[in-house]
Amino acid sequence: MNWTDGTEEVYFDPAHQTIRQTGPFAYAASAESIVLKEAEMISNQRVSGLVTIRLAPAAGVLVFDTGPAPVTKDPVSGRYRIPGAFIGNLGSFNGSYSLITGGRTYSGEFAYNLTAPNVPYPAYGFVSSDGYPDSITLTSPGNTPGIYNPPQNPIVDFTAANGYHLQLQLGYYSGGSLPWVEAFSPQLPSTLIAVAVPEPDSIAGICFILSILLHRIRR
Repeated sequence: MNWTDGTEEVYFDPAHQTIRQTGPFAYAASAESIVLKEAEMISNQRVSGLVTIRLAPAAGVLVFDTGPAPVTKDPVSGRYRIPGAFIGNLGSFNGSYSLITGGRTYSGEFAYNLTAPNVPYPAYGFVSSDGYPDSITLTSPGNTPGIYNPPQNPIVDFTAANGYHLQLQLGYYSGGSLPWVEAFSPQLPSTLIAVAVPEPDSIAGICFILSILLHRIRR
């Protein structure tokens, strides 16, 4: 998937020294589907199969929420450090597959969640309140990918009537202690200036919602 843009809302509360980053990532599919043609040797005969796979986030976008994270003010730079803000839960994904082999077509659907990363992707690590309450500046996003261990592998595993065995694994083979993993790396812009929008009256004065547009996010 190629990330196209996103809208991030930042709840910044300097009085209580917390920050929360939320929002959706929009994307454009790098391909409508993945098509694989593979052959297996079954009873000394070469049997071919054509597999088509489709996969997308269930909500059409990836929605993230770091939750409230504590901030500490750096006495030298005056910026606030955000040591514990991570993008973790990426939500649900839906997929489908079809297999053509032996003159027959087999199809099915699958779904899974990426909710608890083994290595979370760090959100912005610093916030400057120089323009507060009209604006804030976010800097130093993460530069290491989030790593997820898929909750179910293989996601598809069945044998066709002609003996062709289809097995689909989520993620890619890393060869490490978690061999099959999914990686998430949106490559956030290095610096973002967010303009404040007042919160609803019920919590006005406590914090602000700051909406920012993220261009050319890529996976």
